[in-house]
Amino acid sequence: MIDLIFKVLLLVVIFAVLVVFILIKEIKRRREEIIEKIKVYIPFTSRPNPISFII
Repeated sequence: MIDLIFKVLLLVVIFAVLVVFILIKEIKRRREEIIEKIKVYIPFTSRPNPISFII
């Protein structure tokens, strides 16, 4: 039973890593477009913006 849970957890982790990897590739390709969208949705405040650190 525990072995099954571990295998499922491992699959979920691998899937999550794959999704993140694909997302990073997409963001690198469409970085400018995404930055423009974020600038429209979130007005930049005087305090440091967490999203600007991520990108």
